[in-house]
Amino acid sequence: MEGVAARVGLLGLLLACVTTAPTNKNRDWDIYSFHVNSTVTSRYATTIITSRVANRIDQSQEIEFHVKIPKNAKVTFELTYEELLKRRLGKYELLIHARPMQPVADFKAWVHFYPSKEQQSQCDSCGEQGLNGDLVIVYDVYRNTSMGDLKESKGYFVHHFAPSDLPRIPKNVVFIIDRSGSMHGRKMEQTREALLKILVDLVEDDHFGLITFDYSGTAMLNRNPREGSASLLILLTDGDPTTGETNLEKIHKNVKEAIGKKFPLYCLGFGMDVNFEFLEKMALENSGVGRRIYEDSDAALQLQGFYEEVATPLLTDVQMVYVGGANLTQTNFSQYYNGSEIVVSGQITDNNIETFTAEVIAISTIPMEEPIEARPDSHIQRLWAYLTVKQLLDKDGKVKEKVKKEALDLCLKYGFVTPLTSMVVTKPQGEASQSSPEVSCCQLRVRACPLCYDIPVALSLRLLKDPNNELSINGQLGQSASTGYQKIVIHYKSDQHIELDTTVITFKDGQNATYFSWSLKINHKTDSVSLILRDKEMDITIGSIRVIIMLYEGNGIKFLWPVLRQRPAGDNIVGIMARPPVAYEEVQGTTMKLKIKDKEIDVSRDSAVDLSVRSAPTVACWLLPLQSALQGELADFTVTQL
Repeated sequence: MEGVAARVGLLGLLLACVTTAPTNKNRDWDIYSFHVNSTVTSRYATTIITSRVANRIDQSQEIEFHVKIPKNAKVTFELTYEELLKRRLGKYELLIHARPMQPVADFKAWVHFYPSKEQQSQCDSCGEQGLNGDLVIVYDVYRNTSMGDLKESKGYFVHHFAPSDLPRIPKNVVFIIDRSGSMHGRKMEQTREALLKILVDLVEDDHFGLITFDYSGTAMLNRNPREGSASLLILLTDGDPTTGETNLEKIHKNVKEAIGKKFPLYCLGFGMDVNFEFLEKMALENSGVGRRIYEDSDAALQLQGFYEEVATPLLTDVQMVYVGGANLTQTNFSQYYNGSEIVVSGQITDNNIETFTAEVIAISTIPMEEPIEARPDSHIQRLWAYLTVKQLLDKDGKVKEKVKKEALDLCLKYGFVTPLTSMVVTKPQGEASQSSPEVSCCQLRVRACPLCYDIPVALSLRLLKDPNNELSINGQLGQSASTGYQKIVIHYKSDQHIELDTTVITFKDGQNATYFSWSLKINHKTDSVSLILRDKEMDITIGSIRVIIMLYEGNGIKFLWPVLRQRPAGDNIVGIMARPPVAYEEVQGTTMKLKIKDKEIDVSRDSAVDLSVRSAPTVACWLLPLQSALQGELADFTVTQL
């Protein structure tokens, strides 16, 4: 087989980490491609890291991805991180860890960032000359109401509540300091330095306490109650308890009973040797958070920075009330601090927006006066599932089995990898499938050999169709097997169209048309479409979908190749690019066969060019009939016109 080989699946999977072993000049494997793509929608960040690894020797070997690579094979790992960005000190921060631990020939990272001219002159260290410094994505969003941002989509809602125009309330803060021997020296000096700066920041009506482990901070706050004030405990330690009560479960119970849900407990763990899991659980059980303080020259600044996050309480005993809402995430919060954010998500009963209302009750009642803004956002349902799973896993063990089942069902439905879930991509021959809800690290094994198939030339194909968002992508194949696509057309709504051929790119927005040459570098953005062209790669984002169209040239012939980087949400997405990976098993026998959906298929070993990577490596594959690979007839994927 030569030329174009349309690939289906088994090159992508989820892993628990993407950090590889330290580089070794004598190793027999190599990471030849490392791509990072991050998209933030409604504070919900999705980061996809795709790494391709080649085995250079004629035998199987293992690397620290915990995946066995067959001889002379190339394997693709795809890791998807999902997180709800937290607002701290009035800002969101997007931090991406990319650690291939070796130089990579094809290293790319995409972060969509569109600052206006005005914003480019307003950042720190910026002036009339514009941006000047490293790119760290730290941002906030515009809020035009005191109720924050409330959005709805397909029967789900999310409410981001972050008022800033409220008067501060007095606070009672008690620091509990570990004075064990391991805290002496540099750690205690840095703690003292941070506390002195914190004292300077206190205002007249604030109360401050400093005690050691020998005294009860809860007793101090309980003996001095002040109506209309916010109380909080901050614990700083670098190790496990060694005197008095040392049983960790009993300590959790005693602390919870002493606090009695009256104020939050924040636990700061100093250094890498601290039992951070113990501290974090104790904080979460008492409406606080755990934070690790790294033992470094700026430890004092880390301590002071955490205090600044809780230094200005604006509301206490916050209740988020949603009439007409169901299956809500956490709705009660002990305190709200200036610069932070409360996020609640849930389902709208009977998907009836007309009967859905929201209000916030704290020191006073803040009615929801503005109408709910219904905007299409495919991430809302996934954000609800993410928050629900996260909060279920934070609960204590009294409802462990019930919580485990509920969290596990959501993880399996939405494809989340958590301490409750593991995933088996394919079952190695002769081995039983292992999948246990108790697995704490997701270690996957994958067959490196993808499936490939031949498609007749000069066809017009449906690459992707998303009726929910009125989007379709069609492509015209070339006249020979080695010329890929000669034209690709994207339709969005009824008035936006993108036409790409090997010479020009045309973007039609209503009656307006804009033309781009493949040799240019562009960054063109409208309210709903983003076009980024660089190095003969057109990066197109429309809503929740992201696709890359690459221009190739071989043997004097130019052609296009599309790669779907972010699949739209929904169950009725069709097209060749929308096909899910095909699971298969190798059948032992005298002829080469694969079993797909209990049906044995004759196959042969072959090779194909992987055009989804700019270096276009040649990979081994199983060649099989087109109908078996597509799980359907070719006519199901053709169109009469682009």
